[in-house]
Amino acid sequence: QSERPGRLARSLYGPIETFFEEAFRTQADGTTVISQALYERALALGVKPESARILKQGCDLESFSMSDRREARRRLALPENQSVAICVGALMPADAALFFNSLRVLFQQNPTCQVFMIGKHGSQIPDDLKQTGQLTETGFIPEVTLQDYVSACDVAIIPMADTLASRARWPSRANPLLVAGRAIVISRVGDLPHLLEQEQAAIRAATRRAVE
Repeated sequence: QSERPGRLARSLYGPIETFFEEAFRTQADGTTVISQALYERALALGVKPESARILKQGCDLESFSMSDRREARRRLALPENQSVAICVGALMPADAALFFNSLRVLFQQNPTCQVFMIGKHGSQIPDDLKQTGQLTETGFIPEVTLQDYVSACDVAIIPMADTLASRARWPSRANPLLVAGRAIVISRVGDLPHLLEQEQAAIRAATRRAVE
């Protein structure tokens, strides 16, 4: 709740959510969490380590249908040689700020790159980025069209600011991208980047102050 916009909503729902998440946590026989941050939080609340387990999300290898990149671009009317990046789903305010600041750097370095924000992202796009003509909002799209964007893109961007919410959650929007074998640009926050590094499936880039 601390990451959601609207002071009234945070004040109203925050204490209720905190109560139901924490008040009787130690009374359960077992506790499952989806991240190291939530595991450590559970222990801090008094949960015994032997009764807590981390259950990381897996990838569905059967439901995603990968298309030929050239055919996917043809269906989406995208040039074959153009650089294409996608960002899927809703963005928390801090994540949106990180994303938009990063796009300013990207567009300066690559004036022909096209970025597609797919789904209901819930953010206000800055005017200077709208005027570039390089950023497109698709809104909600059918699953088959989403699969075409995944097949057609060169890279997917998953902005995660260093906040409590990002450290605690698993970015499930990355799962179909991992299945498709698409490159992902993701902040080094939370469990997924560390897992990718551990499995030698990631390259850690230097941090630029301009986009922090």
